[in-house]
Amino acid sequence: MSVNSSLYGKRLVVLTVTVGLVAMTLFSYVYRTGVMPPTTAQPTTQSNKVGLNADQSNKALKFMEILKNNPENTEALAGLGDLFLQAKIWDKSASFWKRYLTLKPKDEEAIYHYAIALLNMDKINDSADQFKRLVQVNPENFHGYYYLGMLYVYYLDDKARGKAYLEKVLAMNPDHPELLKSIRNELQKM
Repeated sequence: MSVNSSLYGKRLVVLTVTVGLVAMTLFSYVYRTGVMPPTTAQPTTQSNKVGLNADQSNKALKFMEILKNNPENTEALAGLGDLFLQAKIWDKSASFWKRYLTLKPKDEEAIYHYAIALLNMDKINDSADQFKRLVQVNPENFHGYYYLGMLYVYYLDDKARGKAYLEKVLAMNPDHPELLKSIRNELQKM
């Protein structure tokens, strides 16, 4: 029985290494063909990234294969942007959302996700620009005003402007009790 389990163990190791090599080769090929653009983000911006789990990796491979044949496939670009966003790989997420937005510049969800990725990369001004873009596309998007308010209060050193954005959310009175409570707490601190 130990001969069978030893043989099984060796096969499992060989299979694992083979799958890893295939995945590395595919990622390398996709990267070199330009489907996955290079990033300029510092490695330190991803120090607390989670990474893709097995299911996400499989989905990513499928989306990359689609992009290899059609680099402007918005479904694949959004899918990759979302997968990397969920995995907290901010620079990759941002790169796919940016590509997506060149094709669909008024997609609110994409603008929001792109802004969140930029924010997590500490690109505060770029993130604020995207949240401004979001509220231009939809003046009723209270999430955009909320983030603009918080960015101006805490990062862009303009508390008056931040306060105005937060008060705008209160005036909109969205059905989001936790957010409204958070805003009221912020305004009381000012």
